Amino acid sequence: MTSSLRYNWRIVGHLPLLRQLESDVADNRLPNAYIFSGPPEIGKRTVMMTLAHILQCERDYCHDCITCTQIEKGIHSETIEFRDDGETLGVDPIRDLLARLSLTPSSRYKLVLIERAERMTVEAANCLLKILEEPPPQTLFMMTTDTIREILPTVISRSRVLQFQPCRKEELVE
Repeated sequence: MTSSLRYNWRIVGHLPLLRQLESDVADNRLPNAYIFSGPPEIGKRTVMMTLAHILQCERDYCHDCITCTQIEKGIHSETIEFRDDGETLGVDPIRDLLARLSLTPSSRYKLVLIERAERMTVEAANCLLKILEEPPPQTLFMMTTDTIREILPTVISRSRVLQFQPCRKEELVE
């Protein structure tokens, strides 16, 4: 079923969303921010990480260059990850992010990946909102959430929301 896609997303289902993302990349129509919303363990993080690879790899998501390896290991300097550690995401890490984003990029993009964005405090979300309103050039935010209603409406309004749904039984069998 995913044979009509250009990239190997390593995920079952979500074909319309993956086509949308590939179209955004191909047409250079990337928003300032994506929110990948849906039930837990449905593939939102996998899609976010794959998109990071696609955008950063200069060899068209080759899987084995230094950029792909660094992203896989979580050490790529221009791919900033806020992994879900079970803790609240406060304002200080978001303020630190502002300083990092002001530096000249050494890659194609500066990517900010926030896993379970609903962990942000109101102060952190408001600080993020300031960046979303006027992001530095070539900066893209990607956030996952299990509960979009817990994210500030103003953050949602400045993001393209992609809603993940459970896969149909036929997709899983295939």
